[in-house]
Amino acid sequence: MDDAITKAVDEIVEIQGANVGDWNWGEFHRVYFAHPLSSTAFLDRFFNSIDPKPVDGSNVTVMAASFGDDGIVSHGASWRFVTDMDDPEAGYHIVGPGQTGHYRSDWYDDQIENWIEGNYHETRMDDYSGEELILTAE
Repeated sequence: MDDAITKAVDEIVEIQGANVGDWNWGEFHRVYFAHPLSSTAFLDRFFNSIDPKPVDGSNVTVMAASFGDDGIVSHGASWRFVTDMDDPEAGYHIVGPGQTGHYRSDWYDDQIENWIEGNYHETRMDDYSGEELILTAE
């Protein structure tokens, strides 16, 4: 056990420095929503315009976000949904990095900050009255 603790502290000191007061989980633990088509440098600039960002969580927290040796989150819930059991028609959701996978869309990466901060969008699931819903373009 002593060896494991010593090794862990040595690794943290190597990454964060010797001053414990300066240690910051977010400097190491970061989220990066890499697009599957961004594996080449040329395509990366189109699909991944946002650098890795500090994020809470780990593989043993409610905000599950396990990570690799480089601190980049490698697994977690990109879509989160919460239901208020007192009002089941009220739901709250967040999709990281955004609502669409198209890199030229305004909604491609517009929810990253909300996802990181744990802010959710309300989603009502009440039935709509009437038999049809008419959408009008603006």
